[in-house]
Amino acid sequence: MSRKAQKEIKRLQRSKKEDFPRSQKFLNFLSPAKAKAWTEEIIKQHEYEDLINDRHLPPELTIDQLKALTSITHHNGTFFKDWMECKITPKHLKNAKRHPEIAITPSKSSWFSVAEDYIEFCKANSVENLTVSRHLIALRGKEKEELPLLSTNQGGNQCSHLCDTYGCLRTKHLRIETRELNMSRRYCFGIILQIYRNSAGVDTVTNIKPCKHGQDQERSMDEQLDNSCRKIYVVLVTDKDLFKYK
Repeated sequence: MSRKAQKEIKRLQRSKKEDFPRSQKFLNFLSPAKAKAWTEEIIKQHEYEDLINDRHLPPELTIDQLKALTSITHHNGTFFKDWMECKITPKHLKNAKRHPEIAITPSKSSWFSVAEDYIEFCKANSVENLTVSRHLIALRGKEKEELPLLSTNQGGNQCSHLCDTYGCLRTKHLRIETRELNMSRRYCFGIILQIYRNSAGVDTVTNIKPCKHGQDQERSMDEQLDNSCRKIYVVLVTDKDLFKYK
């Protein structure tokens, strides 16, 4: 038997793991490259955009003010705009109350990138139709290894959204973490930015504190921010405040 045939048999065997939901078995049946291509199809077909969840900004800082932030380091408005932006549809950003899903059938699949894989999976597992969470498709495209069992059980693994936003498919915002860590992120108020606003209304970042999930003194600020929740709390300092200490 050729190595290619052996590899294919192992792939089919993995797709039949009984402890995994069918949707997760199918995701692991796909290669990361196929899942990534599927994600890109979804993003294109449903017209996803790069949008910021303004519910995670304080009243002192609008989206336009965020983009205009200055800094003596590279942690300026351009940095935090990219750091905050979700890959999401306007409808999902405004109204999503749960993770959006994709429903597919073996007889009619509009997803060209995975159509053949899905037909093969259905034949091997006696499946007629399947519903898959979109963010898990994006997660599979990000991860080189197979996804672990994702569940709501205590101590189980889940897909965390660092942006705490249903519908976001940006892989930088997705992590495999424990249920407890995922839940704690939902109630995290995010990073703290100390901002100096001068009399002309120009905002300058003067200090940054990563959130409790990102804090690690052995890592760089970029690494700590990368693991922090995409929410911002602001300590605003003005000329009036500085005058108090003269």
